[in-house]
Amino acid sequence: SRYAEGKTVLDVASGEGYGTSLLGKKASRAVGLDYDKDAILQARKNYKNANTTFVRGNLLRAPEVLQEEKF
Repeated sequence: SRYAEGKTVLDVASGEGYGTSLLGKKASRAVGLDYDKDAILQARKNYKNANTTFVRGNLLRAPEVLQEEKF
């Protein structure tokens, strides 16, 4: 996570959010992306950091919310 310090990071295939949450401790913003609806719901339930967001989607067809970001 030292490479994430102060940056906006995208965690692809974030699963239930553990790794995204760890990245969020150092990053200015961490976004977890996963296709599995249940994994995203679980991540949102378990990791409620102010700078951490979880989005359902496919990287090849990034959701609109990601298209506005710079990673």
